[in-house]
Amino acid sequence: MSADPSLAPSLDPAAVPEHETYDRVDVAEQGDVAGLAQAMRSLGAAVGNLTTIQRDHDELARRLRDVEETSTRRGDALVALRRELLERDAQIAFLEVEVERLRTLAVTPANEEKEDATEAAAAHLLFLATAGGYVVEERSGPPPRQGTTVEVNGARYTVTKHGASPLPHDDRRCAYLLQLGSTGA
Repeated sequence: MSADPSLAPSLDPAAVPEHETYDRVDVAEQGDVAGLAQAMRSLGAAVGNLTTIQRDHDELARRLRDVEETSTRRGDALVALRRELLERDAQIAFLEVEVERLRTLAVTPANEEKEDATEAAAAHLLFLATAGGYVVEERSGPPPRQGTTVEVNGARYTVTKHGASPLPHDDRRCAYLLQLGSTGA
């Protein structure tokens, strides 16, 4: 089945009339221009989207910095509150011991107190408030003066007050210590 060669378009450029060649070029250029215009519109939209994304990114980065700064401030406040809680726990312990001492004092006859005080001066206790809890240590001699610095197990403490022993039926004096430079837990 052979087609009529007179009906087939000529592939020979010399056989195409000149005005048809220009028409084909104009159509091709118009298609390229339309495609280029469409590509430019798409590029403009992409640039707009990129600008919006960058602006949103910058806003999120700013908000993240704000959250981090707030977190740091709250962390610092938490450390300060923990330190204050530790100090208040120590004060409560001091007051509980003082109440017990006053109760004991109310039932101890005066003569027994004088005899026990002489024996108690030979030794004293140190009551330490630490991050891990409270520690009571026994030492020989009279207790250190209030306001002085004492070193215990490599840590430095200040004597905040003197009071009765926190141990039941113990008449020794006790120096209550608070660690210097403590940062809380």
